[in-house]
Formats: sequence, C-alpha cells, structure tokens
Amino acid sequence: MVGLVAFAGAAVTAGGLPAQAAAGAASGGSGASGGTAGNWYGSGGAVRLGVPAYWSAGDPAGAAAFDRLVAAAATVDRVIVNGPASGPADPFDPVLAAAIRRLAAAGITVLGYVDTGYLGRTGAATTRVEAGSTDLAHWLAQADADAATWQRLYGSAGLRGIFFDQTVPDCGEGDGFLRAYGQLADGVWGRGRGAVVAINPGVAVEECYTEVADVIVVAENTFTAYRNWTPPAWVFQHPRSAFWHLVHGAQTPELMREAVTLAQRRNAGSVYVTDAVIDGTGGPWNALPAAPYWSAEVDAARATRLRCGRRAYRA
Repeated sequence: MVGLVAFAGAAVTAGGLPAQAAAGAASGGSGASGGTAGNWYGSGGAVRLGVPAYWSAGDPAGAAAFDRLVAAAATVDRVIVNGPASGPADPFDPVLAAAIRRLAAAGITVLGYVDTGYLGRTGAATTRVEAGSTDLAHWLAQADADAATWQRLYGSAGLRGIFFDQTVPDCGEGDGFLRAYGQLADGVWGRGRGAVVAINPGVAVEECYTEVADVIVVAENTFTAYRNWTPPAWVFQHPRSAFWHLVHGAQTPELMREAVTLAQRRNAGSVYVTDAVIDGTGGPWNALPAAPYWSAEVDAARATRLRCGRRAYRA
C-alpha cells in the first residue's frame, strides 16, 4: 500500500497524486472508462509531446530541429513558435511560415507565442502598446494585437492558435482576471475557426481558467521541483488533453523518462522535458535536446500509448 504524505493541506500519495486520484488509478478506473465516482481521469491515457520551439527557423540548427519535430509527428502534439522579440514574427517571415506549414501538414498543432506580462501585476511593462506601461488595459491591448498579428500573417500557413505566456494564475477579484483572459480567448476564437487557446501561468492555476482556455500549462519547473510537485485535485476531473507540463533540468534520459511517466500519472495530455537549464546563457526552450536524448523522449512518450493498452481512457 502506498504511503500518504501531506502536501498543501491535502492527502497525496508518494507518487505525486491526490489520494482520491490514486485510488481511482489503482482500481483501474478513470472517468471515461467507468472506474470511480467523481470522474477522476487518473493515470490512463497516452501523453504526447508539446514543444516550445523558441529558435529561429532560418538558422541551420533551428531548421534541423524543426525537421526532427516533423519526423516525430506521430508523438508530437503541439509546437509553440516565437518571434525574435517574444511576440509575433512581424514583418512576415517566409522561412518561419514554411516551417509552420510543414509542421501543420504533419498533423502538429502550431501555436504562436504571446506574452501577457501577468497583466502588469508583477511590474512587467508593455513594449509595443503604450510602451513602459503596467496598466492592465494596455497589456490586454498589446496581447490581443500580437495574437491578431500571428493569426493574420501565419494563419494561412497553418498556425492553429495562440500560446499566452505569463498569465495570472488566480481568477481575480470579481473574476476580473478571468474576464480579461476571456476577452483574449474570444478574440483568438473569433479570428479562426477551430482556433486553439493555450495559457501558461506555469503554476497551479485556479479551475476557473478551464472556461477560457483549451489547454493550460499547470506545471513549468525544474525536474527536482516537478518530481516533488502535486497537481491540484480538480485537474483529475477534466480530460488530460486540457493540461500541459514543461520540465527542464532533467539531466539524464532516466530522469526524463521518470518525468514523462509522472506526467501521465498526473493527467497531462502534453509534456516536454529537456536537460537544458536556466543559466543566463539562454532559456531551456531555445533548442531541442541532443539527438540521443530527444529520441529517448519520443520513445518514452510513445510507450505511454502502449501502457494504456486497449482500455477506453479519455485522452
């Protein structure tokens, strides 16, 4: 029997699951396959790779990295592309457009990166609308304009939606922050049929945000922190396709495989793990891991499908 440990005031298992979710997984049930009350999705269902591709398509190494993503399309679910100033690549970049077209043709959902600066809450300032402002309205205007630019310039190449980064994790007084992100989401959905909205608070966000996003990054952290992290209980009451985990600093393939397994147990539909670290010379998302590590990660994600067997888990 797995021992229980205390975490954030709730009973969780040593494997990083709330106790109720662990019980559902142990009984073989996840919501769609009829195991437990409360529709707990648990550990069943495959995990695919969602990759922040914050590199230049015009650089030879960057072009080769996009080739590797296309080659792994059966396992890669989502890719985020980014412009040179953490926003849309404007003016139009035909080389990036060609990379987006190839990814989309392979069946990968491509999202454009948009910074929301925590809506100015942490002191982050706008750079393109009323530059230097921390006002919520100016951040909203900048984020909406950036999203519109991505969709206008690259929608015809196959860009499917927007990845809103640095989002506020709480709903806000009177749901004020929720309504703000709802406005951004409505803009994206209104500009493109079937458009996808992803948000990244990087931490355990409040459940209200499932109303305004198709996908939420509920974990972005080092491997050590991720290993010890427990998702909020409400995550297990939603399909895993709604959740994405990003893990950096997993220095060996063995640690990477552990992170992928944990992502599956924690109801993530997408995960990305890298051995890169935040060290002042560039972020962990600026390049794919070296070929042996990346190949092992593709295999690890593919293996989650095999662990599912033929059971009708909702994924």
